[in-house]
Amino acid sequence: MYNKGFELTIGSNLRKGTFSWNGTLNVAYNKNRITKLFKSKSTLANRIYGPGSGWQYAEGFDANTYWAFKYGGVQSIGGIMQPVIVDKDGNNPRAMTSSNTSFDSYNYLIGSGTYVAPLIIGMNNSFKYGDFNLSFILTGYFGHKFKRLGFNYPTMTRGNGNINKYYSEIKNCDPNEFIPLPTNGTYPSQIASYVDYLSNIIVSAANIRIQEINLTYDVPKNVLAGINMNGISVYGQLNNVGVILFNKYGQDPFYPMGSYKPGVSYTFGAKINF
Repeated sequence: MYNKGFELTIGSNLRKGTFSWNGTLNVAYNKNRITKLFKSKSTLANRIYGPGSGWQYAEGFDANTYWAFKYGGVQSIGGIMQPVIVDKDGNNPRAMTSSNTSFDSYNYLIGSGTYVAPLIIGMNNSFKYGDFNLSFILTGYFGHKFKRLGFNYPTMTRGNGNINKYYSEIKNCDPNEFIPLPTNGTYPSQIASYVDYLSNIIVSAANIRIQEINLTYDVPKNVLAGINMNGISVYGQLNNVGVILFNKYGQDPFYPMGSYKPGVSYTFGAKINF
């Protein structure tokens, strides 16, 4: 296995009259690839279980690779038009009528990116004008993927299924992009074994997070002279301010839909030196 990376820190400051700026930029990049690892084809098929399973490692790939089945659209299998998966070359369509563990899936699994961000950027800025000081912290994560929440295709084996908000996505979808609504009212018998492992739900996890904003006002020294104080600072601080996402679904890779996402927190206070 080889691993390459670098870390870079750049700091700068600017001062002009009563205005000053101080900033620090931290950049970290890390990439790896497994160069030698023997596994039989049957063992490699278990890559589908992905992160945390211990099976995801494969020679020639990043150690944090997402593995997925390649969706092949709707094709005729046994004279029946139905959604299929195809091999890594886009051939040999296979119906979703048997469990994904019931056949040698080695040739049907494709590497779909890493789930660990190889590029991480942090930025700390502080602007001071007169007695006011504004600072903020940004972090960015780039180059990785995550499994977004998609439509929860019901198996229909126990009556109607509870569908989620992404029903509209597949209601009038392109059948070559997503599994469409079934024409006969029944989904493939083993669809539940595939939908969470299809490559079309693995999307960009890149994001920029506004971690903190702080505004401070320092009471002027001439005001404090008459009350025998060395310093008074009044401040307001915001944490978990917001995030800029780079996927069109508006899903946060840090907090998957259905999990608890911390809201913005507010802090107000004063520092007094006697």
